[in-house]
Amino acid sequence: MKKTTAILLFLCCNALLVFFEVHKQGQHLKRSYELQKLQSQIAILKKQHSDLMHDLQAQQQPHVICKIAQEQMSMKPIELKNVKALPILNQNQVTT
Repeated sequence: MKKTTAILLFLCCNALLVFFEVHKQGQHLKRSYELQKLQSQIAILKKQHSDLMHDLQAQQQPHVICKIAQEQMSMKPIELKNVKALPILNQNQVTT
């Protein structure tokens, strides 16, 4: 009877170990899939970041700023005749 119990216990332990090994492999596959998914998202976000930085640099060019100011904001270049000189104030006039 003791031999039968020992063999049965041994088989149950082996079955349990097989179950844990299969579970571990399943978890490994799941984590590998999640890793691949996150890596593809990182690649997409890096591409978007690169595109946005390129667009930002293009928008910061002086000729682009002038074009936007004139076309979208209806601004006009300043002419020298439109500039008014302001009187220079000394320290006594500023504090009073």
